[in-house]
Amino acid sequence: MKDFISNHSPQKAALVVDLALYVVLKPANKKLAFYTGVLRLLYAFSLIIGVFALFFQVIDVYSYASLKLIGYSFFALHILVLGYSVFKSGYMPKSIGVLLMIASFTYIAFFVDVNLPETLLVVIMLIMAIAELSLSIWLIAKRNSLPQPNQ
Repeated sequence: MKDFISNHSPQKAALVVDLALYVVLKPANKKLAFYTGVLRLLYAFSLIIGVFALFFQVIDVYSYASLKLIGYSFFALHILVLGYSVFKSGYMPKSIGVLLMIASFTYIAFFVDVNLPETLLVVIMLIMAIAELSLSIWLIAKRNSLPQPNQ
């Protein structure tokens, strides 16, 4: 089990997801697919750098929180560009693209943490979950009928 965990790190999983999203979105718009991947990688790298800096006591907890907020901003931008890419693709449901774009703004509100009421936080988390699950379920259901990258 230890070998499985060490050979299947979250960073490797993030790279696989980035590559998969690029391949799925590339037929619609190569630039938007590239930007989506770059923003997701910036998010992952900023969090990895923050964790290492915190672990090796290069930064304090407050600086880590600032770095984490920067990483989450990259993630929210990634979701926005992803939603726009899905919306403009022509072969993916526009409703999922709209949900993802709305979710990107809810991520920002959630990560800024400005003492929102608990019910609003629940609504925000539901929007995020519905948006990302809809995309995941749609991709799983349509995996065999997606356009090929060379088309």
